[in-house]
Amino acid sequence: MKKDNHDIAYFLTNRSFVTWVKNPNPDSNYFWKKWIENNPQSRESFYAAKATIERIDFKKANVTEKDKEEVLNKILQNATSKEISFEKPQKRIFKLHRTVYGGVAAAIVILIVSVSFLNQYNNEGVKESEIKTQSALITKTAERGKQKAMFLPDGSKVILNAGSSLSYYENFTGDTREVTLVGEAYFDVTHNPEKKFIVKSNGIATVVHGTSFNVKAYPNEGPLSVALERGSVAVQSLLHKSDSTTIFIKPGEKITVKEQFENSLVDEFNYIEEFGWKDGILVFKDAGIEEFIGKLERWYNVDISVVGRNDHDWEINGMFKKQSLQNVLESLEFARKVKYTIKENQITIYTDLKN
Repeated sequence: MKKDNHDIAYFLTNRSFVTWVKNPNPDSNYFWKKWIENNPQSRESFYAAKATIERIDFKKANVTEKDKEEVLNKILQNATSKEISFEKPQKRIFKLHRTVYGGVAAAIVILIVSVSFLNQYNNEGVKESEIKTQSALITKTAERGKQKAMFLPDGSKVILNAGSSLSYYENFTGDTREVTLVGEAYFDVTHNPEKKFIVKSNGIATVVHGTSFNVKAYPNEGPLSVALERGSVAVQSLLHKSDSTTIFIKPGEKITVKEQFENSLVDEFNYIEEFGWKDGILVFKDAGIEEFIGKLERWYNVDISVVGRNDHDWEINGMFKKQSLQNVLESLEFARKVKYTIKENQITIYTDLKN
């Protein structure tokens, strides 16, 4: 298996990496020493991120969690690049070479400048998109065409994919840390053996103590899935109280939830396919027309309609990195022999009626 070349944003937003740089200990020293030995292709971005973190100290800057979110979002917005690779339908396996992105230098500068700015003005002019009810329920949303990074009350990091929302009670009172997800999100959970972290979505609960994983649960768009990057998680059904089945997955594994929960599928996954979205990579794997349109609508904040037959077995495969919607549609036009029109944010796809 070919190893991924992790970019600088991966390290700057990796809680365990940042903690190691700031407060190293024998165990973390050993872990990251072995990690870089096993991933020499990421050496350049690894040490660039380490040098950046060593120059920045959030404690000394005296910034809040909300301030950190602003800095993190700026990193994600500026340290992401995209390019296109569209495969023919019959190819089921595709590869992507992840390089150190061209915007790395800009991301480092933004990080340093942002922290200095936050230290001087501390929250002045910062806008937070959240809704609080009298019961202290907070809902944060990533609009279509955007992603949103945030820190939860316990310090856990979350990145919401476009068209997703996350709700949770302020301060995580009680014996658990519960959040409710609609859509897709990446979680890097702060370890706390005394308070389980629970993600509820579409009648499924994902239970962890401290780990990093991805949950995809867009309504009416394929089955819910949970992919585990590190740590361990337990997945349970909330729909049937009589069903006490708990399915555990290990790092590198993904569970695809079936209607009959006990029949859910656990298998290995491709990192880019499951986590690539948070690095700005739009991925399609054997995607049908509904999945393809749904992703494009969220990614580019457009509305798409189809004229003609849409019952073809499309099975679209491709990876898109920082391409315009028009370029994506041109690739679709070439691969699937369709036509399209663009009028502001309204897209019409005309399917080929010929077999």
